[in-house]
Amino acid sequence: MTPAATRSGPLAAALAIVALALAGCAPTGSTATQAAGTSPPASADQVVFQAELTSDYSKTYPVGASDSKVFGVNILAGNTKINGEKVRVEVLGTVDYEAGSGPFGSFLALQWPDGSVLGVQLEGQATQDSATEATGFDAELTVIDGSGKAEGITGSGSFAGSRAGPLATAIDIEVALDLANAPKAITGS
Repeated sequence: MTPAATRSGPLAAALAIVALALAGCAPTGSTATQAAGTSPPASADQVVFQAELTSDYSKTYPVGASDSKVFGVNILAGNTKINGEKVRVEVLGTVDYEAGSGPFGSFLALQWPDGSVLGVQLEGQATQDSATEATGFDAELTVIDGSGKAEGITGSGSFAGSRAGPLATAIDIEVALDLANAPKAITGS
């Protein structure tokens, strides 16, 4: 079992972040697509954004023969603009990789200047290129709920990203969310 599958609460969130950092990302400039197997809500509005995230905290453990496996947590943060408003992006990730690739789980928190927060769960796969050691990742997203102006939002989407360096270095991400019950202040429509 992966650490993310056996944990809950704050530890799961932290482990999810590590997964994300360890997972790596798809090549920069990739396009996030609708998560496979999920349908956008009936009256969904799409919100797409990009961000560069840097590691605020990382705790990982190399294990196995020649330290070929790694597990742990990573918290990444950065900023983006959604509907013209600056939004803080945080990813709380867990990873369980072998030779740089493997599953990751995490939570994505979007926080607006007024304190409103939208929570999103990620489940994905990281793939490291053995020649370049660059890591790409893709994940399916499910909206948890929100607070303030984001309360009651539902939806799903996709997450794609890339990391050129080792685990816990900066990642570039692109997120596409299909949101229902979202106010115009968030979606712009």
